[in-house]
Order: sequence, then structure tokens, then C-alpha cells
Amino acid sequence: MIESEKIDALYICVPTFAHQDMKILAAKKGIHLFVEKPVHLDLEEAKRISSVIKKAGVISCVGYQYRYSDVTDKLKKYLKGKEIGSFAGNWLETMPGDRAWWWVKEKSGGAENSFITHLIDLSRYLFGEVKEVFALSRDGIRIKNGI
Repeated sequence: MIESEKIDALYICVPTFAHQDMKILAAKKGIHLFVEKPVHLDLEEAKRISSVIKKAGVISCVGYQYRYSDVTDKLKKYLKGKEIGSFAGNWLETMPGDRAWWWVKEKSGGAENSFITHLIDLSRYLFGEVKEVFALSRDGIRIKNGI
């Protein structure tokens, strides 16, 4: 279709592991892109694809649907002009069972790419670029003195 039809924009919504060639081919043909996240599972390859898109001069966007909800619009308006000291996000959802490739990290990138990137994108959209990151780690509940 890309070879035979005049296309202004292409929405790429196949699994991540399957859409690399589509992005490059479309960009080289001057077709604008809306790509489902993540852009790619390998950072160096994502940079190469970005370079092809920039060189072609096409518009591209990655699909983070929470940016476009009415709740996000209201929250963005509420936060305007306010200084935010910190932000914490949680993702509470299970992996869908009807998409077997989501369970294969080499194909989906795992929960980090399938879900957590939504939190990162939304926090950057609402609060701006990250200035500092803080993390805690634990290996379970520790029992001391039988308590």
C-alpha cells in the first residue's frame, strides 16, 4: 500500500517488534507517522529511526492516550502556575491475556514499555522535565525480634 497509494499519514498500531521497517519506509516516502508506543525496544535502533524521520522532515507522534483525556486537560489547567515538589505514580493493571506477545519481554519490552512509560509521559506532560529521581528498594518485609 505504501508503494502504490498516495498516503498523507500512517497510524502504526502493530506490536512493537513488528513495526520498525514500517516507520523507516513511511518516513522515506514522506508519510507522517503516529506510532503506538514504544517506538522501539532498542535505544540505538530508536535513535536511528528518529534520524531517518528527522531527515525526511515528516511529523511523528507516539501514542500516549492519557494526554488526550478530559481529566488530563482539567488537571493541566489546575496545575498551571503551581510549583510541584514531588510526584509519585503507580500503575495498577494486569497484562492482557489475549495478546500473547505482551508476555514475551523480547517482543513487548515488558511492563516498563507497555505500561510504565504512560506514567513517565504523563508526568513529563503535566509537571515538566525530570530534575531529580528518588527510588527505594526492598526485598520483602523484614522481621526483627519475632515482630
